[in-house]
Amino acid sequence: TIDLSLPEASDDMFEDVDGEEYVDLTYEGIAHVNGVRHFVCEGFKIRQIPEPFIVKRSLYDLYQCIEAKSIILDPEYQRDVVWDEVRAALLITSILMGYFIPPIIFNVKKTMVKVEGRDEARYTRICVDGKQRLTSIWKFIKGQIGFFDNSQPQRKWYYCHQIIDGRIQVSNRNILPNAVKEFFKKQFFCCYEYEELDLDTEETMFQLVQRGIALTPAEKMRALSTEWAMLTKQFEEDYALVVNLSKQNRASGFRLVLTIFTMTIEVLAGRKKRIPNTNTAAPTLQASPQALGRLLEDKIPIDPDLKQKLKAIFDRYEGLVKMSSTRVTTTRWKVKSNSVFDPAPEYLRTANVNWVRTFSPLELIVTAILVHMHMDHRSDEELLEDVKTMRKYLRTHHKDLRVNAQCWASSWNFIT
Repeated sequence: TIDLSLPEASDDMFEDVDGEEYVDLTYEGIAHVNGVRHFVCEGFKIRQIPEPFIVKRSLYDLYQCIEAKSIILDPEYQRDVVWDEVRAALLITSILMGYFIPPIIFNVKKTMVKVEGRDEARYTRICVDGKQRLTSIWKFIKGQIGFFDNSQPQRKWYYCHQIIDGRIQVSNRNILPNAVKEFFKKQFFCCYEYEELDLDTEETMFQLVQRGIALTPAEKMRALSTEWAMLTKQFEEDYALVVNLSKQNRASGFRLVLTIFTMTIEVLAGRKKRIPNTNTAAPTLQASPQALGRLLEDKIPIDPDLKQKLKAIFDRYEGLVKMSSTRVTTTRWKVKSNSVFDPAPEYLRTANVNWVRTFSPLELIVTAILVHMHMDHRSDEELLEDVKTMRKYLRTHHKDLRVNAQCWASSWNFIT
C-alpha cells in the first residue's frame, strides 16, 4: 500500500524552493537529469531505464491472467509460438522437479476505467520475454499437452481432459492426481516487472534478451517500429485475405507485404537492370533482407500518393481473391476449389504440373505487381484470367518457384 499521509511539518518545509541549488560535482550514483534517471560520476553519465519490481507469481495466477487477457503474449515484435510439445513437456517436468527456470520479463501498463461511476486502475502485463514458457503453462493447464514421467514403461500425464466447444472430451488419458495439480499450481515464476516502458525501450530489451536465440531476418524486421514497419504491419492485418494465400508463419506475412512495397517502388522508379542471357530488361529484384531493411529504416516520410497507390493495389488484389472465394462468416473467406487462387487447381494439373501444393510466395508477390501494372486498363475478369495464365506460365518454366532473380525475370517477362 502507498502511504498517502503528509509528512510531519518542519521548519524547512517552507523554504524558498527557487533558491540557489547546490551541485556536488564529486557525486557518484543515480541522479535525475532533466527528470530522467542517470548513473553519474565525474566526467560520465548514462541513462537508466526504470528499476523493475521482482515478484514471484504462481503458475496458476499467471494462467488466470492469460485467460483474462491481462497478460499480452504477442506484442508485434514477438516471435510465433515455436516450442513443440516435446520442449514444452520438458518445461513441465523441470518445474515439477524443482529446477531453476529463467525469469519472465513484463512491461506493466496502467489504465483507468470507469466502474459504477468511479475510476479503477487496471494493469496489463506485456510479455517482453517468456512467451514460450507462459504459452506452455497455459496449454498444459488447458489439457492440450502432456508430459512423460520417469517410470518404466513411461506414462504420459495430462492436467485434465481436453475441452472442445465448452464440452469435456473424456478419454483414456492419464489425469494427474489432485495433489499433484495443486502442487503444480503453486509453483512460481520469478517475474521482472518494469512499469510504463516506452515502445523503443521495450523492443530494445526484447532484442537484447533474444541475442542467444537466432531470430530470422523477418522476425528482426518485424520487431522494428519505423513508419514503414508500422505501415507493413497495418497492411498485413488489413489485407489478411491476400497475405494468407501464402503466409507460412507470422513473420513471413510481414516480409511478403514489405517485398510487394519494395518491388512496387522499384517498378515506379523505372530503374531497370539487364538480366543476363535474356532479352528482357527488368527492375532489380528487391527482396533480400538488406534491401527490405533499407526501406524499413528510411527516415523520409512516406509520400501520401505512394501510400494511396499501395492501398489501391491491395484493394484490387483483395477484390480478386474475394471473387475466387466463398464467404464463410462476415470476416472469413475460403478460396474456392479450382479457382484462380486455389493452391493446387485442376488447370495446373491439366498443364502437366502435378507437383504443386501451394500458392507460392513468388506468386503472391508477382500477382501484386501484375495488378499494379494492369489495373487501370483491365477488368477484374481479365485480371483473374491473367493471374491464371501467369501461374501456368511460371510453373511450366520453373519446377520450383522461388523469390530469386531467375523466377522474377520470368515473371516480369510475362507481366510486360
